[in-house]
Amino acid sequence: MQSYFKDLSKTHLITSASCTSLGHVNDLMIDSQTGRVIAIVVYGKPRLFGLLGHREGVVLPYESIKNLGHDAILVDYEPIHTKKVGKNGLLDYLFEE
Repeated sequence: MQSYFKDLSKTHLITSASCTSLGHVNDLMIDSQTGRVIAIVVYGKPRLFGLLGHREGVVLPYESIKNLGHDAILVDYEPIHTKKVGKNGLLDYLFEE
């Protein structure tokens, strides 16, 4: 099955264990040597319309994908901790160290 990033960005990520939604696909991590997808990135929710950056997001390894459907991606992953992924907000740029 072939998928375009445009189509993947509209699909929901659902955990198989708890059936909770992690959000939408925001970015893909690609191995520059092989050209293969190595992870799916889900940004955290924006804080104050993105001006304050984003909340913690999740990086899902490619191996966690169990089923890729038209409406949803089923992943076998329960996040233990989250990572700061995504774009910085305006205030992050103004107050950089």
